[in-house]
Amino acid sequence: MDKDFYKDIYQEFENNKQKFIDAEVPAVKTMDRYRGQPLNPEQFEYYELPAIFIERSIAWERDGQVYNGVLLLRFHVVMEPTWDTSNIGTNNEDGLNYGTFLDCTREVLDNMRRPYISTLFRTSDEPVDTGVIVYETLGYQCMYYGNTTIDPHYEDTPAPENVKILGRQAKTKKV
Repeated sequence: MDKDFYKDIYQEFENNKQKFIDAEVPAVKTMDRYRGQPLNPEQFEYYELPAIFIERSIAWERDGQVYNGVLLLRFHVVMEPTWDTSNIGTNNEDGLNYGTFLDCTREVLDNMRRPYISTLFRTSDEPVDTGVIVYETLGYQCMYYGNTTIDPHYEDTPAPENVKILGRQAKTKKV
């Protein structure tokens, strides 16, 4: 899932560069998995701005022979350098551009279609204060329909008679 998913998101933003240009804001220059880059810039190499870092998790449920996944996504959208120690905003236009950039980003994500996921639905927008800048996270959720079918020849077998199953642990009864 990871390889195709990340590659498809990168491609979606590449295909929609003109949307950003038409809105007179810079297109995304850096996309990567989220590993705390905006919060700990000293631990990472320099990245070009604007940047989007993608955080994801999947909540799985089993229904018979199929796993259904709810994909939870958080896009960390950074337009200001977190490695710059000045925290004084000098340009109101930059703030307006940031809002426009977020709108373009939402539009790309809202319209992303792939056969292995449902439509992305917005769940939250949350600011993150790094102590130097404030950046936004955009939360999304969708169903994941990837290769999640269990081998139909697999059968659940009951526990042997001398094993008593308690929650997640198995304890052997003495016979």
